[in-house]
Amino acid sequence: MCNQSCACFYCVPVHSAPIVRTASATRRKPASFRFRVIDIDGRPLSGAVYQISYGCKYRNLISDSNGCVQCQGILPGTYSLQEISAPSGYFADPDTHKVTVARNGCVKVDDLPLCCFHPVNPTDDTPPPQSASPSVAAVAVGDTSVHGAGGAGCCVRVTFPDGTIGCTQVASDGTWSIPIPADIILEVGDVVSVVQVCSCQSDSDPATIVTT
Repeated sequence: MCNQSCACFYCVPVHSAPIVRTASATRRKPASFRFRVIDIDGRPLSGAVYQISYGCKYRNLISDSNGCVQCQGILPGTYSLQEISAPSGYFADPDTHKVTVARNGCVKVDDLPLCCFHPVNPTDDTPPPQSASPSVAAVAVGDTSVHGAGGAGCCVRVTFPDGTIGCTQVASDGTWSIPIPADIILEVGDVVSVVQVCSCQSDSDPATIVTT
């Protein structure tokens, strides 16, 4: 099995290029991470070749019979990840992804939890189906969390009015909850946006809720 863990975290996404390694040379511990490559129907794909790079150095990673790609002994920093060869009969993922490894070993891909990363190799250029929008409970001034319901195992991304993003995975019972950061004070009329992304599907349309 190619298991992945998921936790709630906050980030302010930064999309910049080129992507370079940024960690300092002191007190860095190697980390490991893994993800699964699938087709449009969710089947694991073996033989997909990914390249992870930092500066002029790179390493090639190949998915195994379970579709699992493993990267071991990677130091904290920021890297780029790109599929350079897809299995026969499939199209490679065209995007270059940002991989961030924190000093505590936490790994994020494109500023989202690793468990939200499900690269798909289609057999043609047909776009994947869109995820359903999550449901969001009413948010009032003084609330300490944003919560609602979605598809079990899907990832939910909440964008607060100041651009801060909170992410978590929908629980097996279909519920999700993201604490409101202590430094964010919601006021009446503030808009919170929530997007859901499920395996083999694209991002949902945003569900918006106005603070009351």
